[in-house]
Amino acid sequence: MDEVLHGKVVAGRTVIVERTGDLASARHCQMVFVSSSEKQRVTEILDGLKGANALVVGETEGFAAAGGTVQFNLEENHVRFAINTDAAERAGLKVSSKLLSLARVVHDSGKGDRG
Repeated sequence: MDEVLHGKVVAGRTVIVERTGDLASARHCQMVFVSSSEKQRVTEILDGLKGANALVVGETEGFAAAGGTVQFNLEENHVRFAINTDAAERAGLKVSSKLLSLARVVHDSGKGDRG
């Protein structure tokens, strides 16, 4: 990912990839990716990001239902994704209807409340 994004600019802003295990640092990011290697810490990480206005993306089963914003998973050799609209709203993020039409929409009923 570092090589792919190195030097990229989106909407006039340079994309910077930071790897951190420190939740305080992650709270200042606009997007946080939680690797499957952190499966045992998903709840801790989501709790630590409460109130942050970040897009929180993960790849572990149940990530979106646990309070993550976007969950990627592999189904029949295709990458699929789920979007937790509750988590997106708590983070102050707006998800386009076009993107939602492609996703499996998930709700968490306030789990991992971010605000």
